[in-house]
Amino acid sequence: MKHLLFLLSVVLLTFSIQAEESTNADIDSRYEYYHLKYKINDDLSHIETHETAEKILKENALRYKKETSVSYSNSIQKLRILDAYTKKSDGRIVKVPNSNFQERKSVEQADDSQIFSDYNTIRILFPDVEVGDTVVLSYEIKQSEPMFPGYFSMSAAFPKIYAYDDVTIEFDYPKSLDVDYSVREMTKNEKVNGDRKQLKLSYKNSSPAKSKRRNYSVWDPEQEPGYIFTTFKSYKELADVYGKRAIPKAQVTEQITKLSNEIVGNEKDTKEQVKLLYEWVGKNITYKGNCIGVGAVVPRDIDVVLKNKIGDCKDHATLLQALLASKNIKSTQALVNASSEYKLRSLPTADSVNHVINYIPSLDLYLDSTNGNIPFDMLPMTVSDKPVLLVENYKEGIKTPPISADQNVQTTIINININSEGNAKGYVDINQKGIYSLGTRMIFQYMKSEYEEMLIENLLISQGMIGSGTIQKDDPNVLSSEYNYKISFDINNYVQTNGSGAFFVSNPISLGNSIKEILKVSLVPVEDFDTFCAGGTLKEKYEYNFPKGFDIIDIPKNLMIDEHNIKYSETYKLDGNKLSVSREIIDSTPGNICKPDYVKKYQEIALKINKNLNSQVLYKNE
Repeated sequence: MKHLLFLLSVVLLTFSIQAEESTNADIDSRYEYYHLKYKINDDLSHIETHETAEKILKENALRYKKETSVSYSNSIQKLRILDAYTKKSDGRIVKVPNSNFQERKSVEQADDSQIFSDYNTIRILFPDVEVGDTVVLSYEIKQSEPMFPGYFSMSAAFPKIYAYDDVTIEFDYPKSLDVDYSVREMTKNEKVNGDRKQLKLSYKNSSPAKSKRRNYSVWDPEQEPGYIFTTFKSYKELADVYGKRAIPKAQVTEQITKLSNEIVGNEKDTKEQVKLLYEWVGKNITYKGNCIGVGAVVPRDIDVVLKNKIGDCKDHATLLQALLASKNIKSTQALVNASSEYKLRSLPTADSVNHVINYIPSLDLYLDSTNGNIPFDMLPMTVSDKPVLLVENYKEGIKTPPISADQNVQTTIINININSEGNAKGYVDINQKGIYSLGTRMIFQYMKSEYEEMLIENLLISQGMIGSGTIQKDDPNVLSSEYNYKISFDINNYVQTNGSGAFFVSNPISLGNSIKEILKVSLVPVEDFDTFCAGGTLKEKYEYNFPKGFDIIDIPKNLMIDEHNIKYSETYKLDGNKLSVSREIIDSTPGNICKPDYVKKYQEIALKINKNLNSQVLYKNE
């Protein structure tokens, strides 16, 4: 089982960093107050006011607390900074000067279509911050229209590892507004004033829990204190509301028909047509921008996307849907969470989904063209095994397919010929399928050929060896779930030639995914949380040829294991001066999520295997 940590959202990444630091004896910062107010108007536009004061308790907090940023949609929001200052430990106030506010605006094209992002970001650098000081910020955001017409939703989680002395969340909204909400470990207070309602939520966590959690590849926000406040009645309603403005954008125009004909050519097979259209969009439309968020829920016009060759996930999905429709291939867009949430929240909110992909019912096939490196028959790991909301023909309880262990196979053949001086010449020949091929193909996509020899030299150095080599490889720009490459090498002083010695059976030049490396990853401390995982098969065959005078005096024992979805075999055969070693691990781990008990059992097996992998071949040179 290989734990493949995918890219998390900025929020979760920050969360992970700070969680690691919370394992210290004391916390490094604390919120003296965290206040947030929403005033919701009759048309569901609203004003939100943020007020925070965070005290710096340790030196290591300074690097990420002395500055912050605030983002807003420049199409439907207006931001006003109310106050920003450093409160010194002696009570002095040091205001943030104008020069310490830096705004980064979204890039706009001549036709005012904001291709890259709908967001502006103001970076705020607090002056003269030292341990014991408090950084204070308050600002107001006015949103002129709701994210989805006729709907309002907000949610938040307050991780227990953070110190909060005073959290208050207030909603002031029309009495007639049909709202549903849930509260987790927060005190609530409701009241009615005329035609308005007020909901006030309070929370305090002055003594945060200590946590050694490092892996946030699977995260459930509803396991933390927090709230959901929403006017959506169902996830179907959320999908329908998105579709009302997205579906009309996927019209088949003369431009789309001409383009699809050029892409497909004379191909008649439906699946091959889908493949050609998917690959064209993935290769030719650069993925940029924010997918689902405030001011970013309607796909751009297709002609704008094609003109600029840039688009976000909605633009990709809409363009691909139109191209498919031009070939009479029915498809629908689908909403999904591309971060680390693997189940739908108890109440539907707009921020519970942040990505859009395509689904083709006739092929029962999901496609995500935003990642130009993903082959047609695969999904990015970030959207695999996730609940999905079909925009058309909605169905309850469906998910994208999990990563299939059967599709992930790597076969490595290693040939090492050692001469009388202890130098080695040979090759590493690797065939990769499924997820094993993705990283390697990406490496070679972005690596210039002149750096390949340097790569080999550096890989050898990382193993404590000096040498050189060359690479033969498949074209990395061909989107295939299979990839092959071969490295031929010369290594100086691979083994010592005087007296006796020993060496580990290992790949001298590895780009990852060796049995030994994967087992190391699985031996990190087990946490009491679900984690992302994926199964697969790794096969390794070694052939060592030794010169005359080398006497192999001991080799490791063979090993066979078959338990807990793991089959492992390791055999050694010595025939004169040739040593053949075969290793194979078949991991049939189902799905993308592993429970803590599953990981613990896996580690028990990994320990047995590692013990054998750490055995050495002993030799004597006369």
